[in-house]
Amino acid sequence: MILRHTPATVLLVLASSCSGIVSDDGFDGDLDNTSIAIVGVNVVPMDRSGTLDAQTVLIADGRITAIGPSSTTEVPSDALRINGTGKYLIPGLIDMHVHIRSADLKQYLGAGVTSVRNMGGYEKLPDLIRDVDEKVTLGPRIFSLSASFDGSPGVSQDAQLADDPKVVASLVNRQYDLGYREIKVYTNLPRSSYDSVVAVARRKGMTWAGHVPTAVGLTRALESGQRSIEHLGGYTPGSPLAAQAAATVRAGTYNCPTLAVQRWFSSSQWFPQLMGIVSALHSSGARLLVGTDSGIGFTQPGESVHAELELFVDSGLTPYEALRAATMTGAEYLGQASAIGTIEVGKEADLVLLGGNPLADIRAVRNIDVVIVDGRVLR
Repeated sequence: MILRHTPATVLLVLASSCSGIVSDDGFDGDLDNTSIAIVGVNVVPMDRSGTLDAQTVLIADGRITAIGPSSTTEVPSDALRINGTGKYLIPGLIDMHVHIRSADLKQYLGAGVTSVRNMGGYEKLPDLIRDVDEKVTLGPRIFSLSASFDGSPGVSQDAQLADDPKVVASLVNRQYDLGYREIKVYTNLPRSSYDSVVAVARRKGMTWAGHVPTAVGLTRALESGQRSIEHLGGYTPGSPLAAQAAATVRAGTYNCPTLAVQRWFSSSQWFPQLMGIVSALHSSGARLLVGTDSGIGFTQPGESVHAELELFVDSGLTPYEALRAATMTGAEYLGQASAIGTIEVGKEADLVLLGGNPLADIRAVRNIDVVIVDGRVLR
């Protein structure tokens, strides 16, 4: 599906040495320990609405090994204990639309973003992946689409220019050989080339996602099976919207609205209409993803995912529904629902400890106490 690179185990980032942290800071034990117990915490599992209160969550070797009432769950004597009393534990957030840069990796982690979908492969991406894999730098799990398939003049220097549909097969084959399994389609791609991308990708078992090319339009993009639509491209406020939303549901297409970045480019009259499109898609049962378009200079990497969540709520989603779009639904899209996106025994220990209840107020997601990535604590 999508090229995935899994970071090596993330190391602790602290100004001080990592053993014997005092319990006054909420820790008791060695912060390098791979055995961790979060005690007394309210778990927001995300596979359903609501919380599991006063739980102990046990982690060993990067995975969740037990979840149970603190009154009855035994904590291993050698485990790092984290005091979770009065706090809330959510899965690591997934930013489903970024343009990943090495300078931004720690900012994603610091904001609780433990996985990202990179919207366009580029020349230096393998080097960045290698640096993360080899622990040269810290970073979230990276999933990436191919380089953009576009028409002239092309926006990105890495764009695969496909003005002539005859070149599409070789371009797709090249991206496949590089390891990509999802083709990114972009705004200026001609209709004939788009159709060629669809045909070649289908033969190779690949998917396609991205912008709705101007020459293609929303109806054809949905009918073709485009997996995700970015920036609400092609949707029309007003009377056509109900039919468009229904067609989106039938197609099974995801939408990544990127509202936080669209505020930069939208007029005061148009932006509320974008929020109305999100509301209509949600009400119809269409699947939404949280993405920020970070990495292009307008939205802050990591931090902007919180703004996106809040804009989802402002568009009519409940806090749970918004948070689900940034966790469980993202994991489903990435084909990683068995590993991330919810808090369950056996899942990878990508977790965020909050000081408040995000189901009561989505702004609580900003109140981060601890981030755990691949079973390691970051502060």
